[in-house]
Amino acid sequence: MSVPKTINDIVDMSDDGALALLLYKERTLNEQKLALEKEIAALRAEVTERIGDHNGIKVGDTVVTYMPTHRWRESELRREYPELTDQYVREVTVEKFDVDSFASQWPKLAVEFQVRTWKVH
Repeated sequence: MSVPKTINDIVDMSDDGALALLLYKERTLNEQKLALEKEIAALRAEVTERIGDHNGIKVGDTVVTYMPTHRWRESELRREYPELTDQYVREVTVEKFDVDSFASQWPKLAVEFQVRTWKVH
């Protein structure tokens, strides 16, 4: 796969067989992980359906709980019931750190705290 044109400072290590093996293993394990996550989600959906409106189930020594939290699917609720939810919308003032201004004034310090992402292209 080619390197995205927007990325610079890419080092070509094509002749490093050990590194190629590590990347192959990473990609293979990630594919397995995705497949397992799908399978886990399907199993959890089936168990959740069996729990129904209860807070949990017990099977032998295994206890599974499915408890309500204090989080809400707010966007979905507002989209489906705008006439009910609009009256509960209020304006809020939020303090936000201006990281771009900070980084322009303190670039060496800012780069120490810059988050990097892992992506195999």
